[in-house]
Amino acid sequence: MGRGESDHDQDFPALDKTERARWDAVKENVDDVADAIARGDGEGAEAALSAVRQVGGQLDSQRLLNSLHIPKDAGEYEEALSLMLRRIPDGWGRWIGCQAGWYPLIVKLDQDLAAIDPEYELNQVKEKFGTLRYYIELSDTARARPDASERANELIAEAERASATICEQCGQPGSAKKTAGGWYKTLCDTCSGDRYISAE
Repeated sequence: MGRGESDHDQDFPALDKTERARWDAVKENVDDVADAIARGDGEGAEAALSAVRQVGGQLDSQRLLNSLHIPKDAGEYEEALSLMLRRIPDGWGRWIGCQAGWYPLIVKLDQDLAAIDPEYELNQVKEKFGTLRYYIELSDTARARPDASERANELIAEAERASATICEQCGQPGSAKKTAGGWYKTLCDTCSGDRYISAE
């Protein structure tokens, strides 16, 4: 079942100040885990993971999953990203798993998909192996139209391919980069710095 326009007005739980601080700490520690893995620092990764467990264990997981997590750097895309997050069903986690350079790409994809199926559900949007992943479920009405499924799949595939040429951080032209630990991202030369090298 898809999310209709009335669902956009649904109330979602909001994290209080303490919950928000704990969640921010968890995210920082997750970033520390990723950085340590990318550097090949097993001891650092284990320490950061321990901190994730400690702080994360103090959060109500259902409340956390069902809250709207609008990225702090959403800027001009705040309203559009909020609407996208409202498409995500309870229990899936309402957050965007990519950086600001791809916000224009995913906002356009959402708008194009909504033109085909205004009630489609978004299950997940994230970066994986350096490119965009966008998982959806069409409404029963749209699934009854073979052209709708085919066009939705084409749009998603086009956006995922395009993400391989756009810096995830800044939105400028980018290419596949990797860390010594095998962590992949699509970045421009400026954003990749000395941590990432060309994956080609």
